[in-house]
Amino acid sequence: MTVLVAAGYTHSRIAAKMGWGKGNFSRYFNNTDLITESFLTKFYKAWDPEIKSLREKQEPARPEPLPDTLALEKVTQSYPRDEDLRNHINTLKKNNESLRKSLKELIATNQKLTDALIRLRLSPGKGVG
Repeated sequence: MTVLVAAGYTHSRIAAKMGWGKGNFSRYFNNTDLITESFLTKFYKAWDPEIKSLREKQEPARPEPLPDTLALEKVTQSYPRDEDLRNHINTLKKNNESLRKSLKELIATNQKLTDALIRLRLSPGKGVG
């Protein structure tokens, strides 16, 4: 739901596509009413393709860029040669790149797990939580 709201869809528009009134939808969205299996079934039947499309268009969150170089005055470890310092900095850069790649993979996997959980909960005979 939040994907649609974040994309600028109004409660009225979301509810209308589900065949509901705005008030009914808003009660679920605002947690006044508990979300039921029936609600989820209607919601995803109406909106699943649109949500998938919006997610595909979303740009993944980007971490704040790290500085390219370290300020030499902040380095507490001493290096006998400048080359040793440069090698250490390059190793740190490679480690940061590896961590960023792993984080992107983790985020993608988390999204897949979330989608699978939603599909599982919508399967016939399954509960909602």
